[in-house]
Amino acid sequence: MRREEAQQLLELCRPDHDADRLDPALNEALAMLETDTALAAWFEDQQSIDRRISQELEAILPPADLKAGILAGKR
Repeated sequence: MRREEAQQLLELCRPDHDADRLDPALNEALAMLETDTALAAWFEDQQSIDRRISQELEAILPPADLKAGILAGKR
């Protein structure tokens, strides 16, 4: 597997979701992290960026009447 292929697969790994790392489709890409220091550094950077994005998104509160508005639109 080439580094670019591994990066594409590793981009699917969500930070702090261990179940993602158990996906058999990612085994080879994850194994490459142990031997390819550049790939491992890239992966850590990506995970850090993903964590920051997740934190920002979690801080957004939906409007209190969002559910009612959606359900009203279905009628």
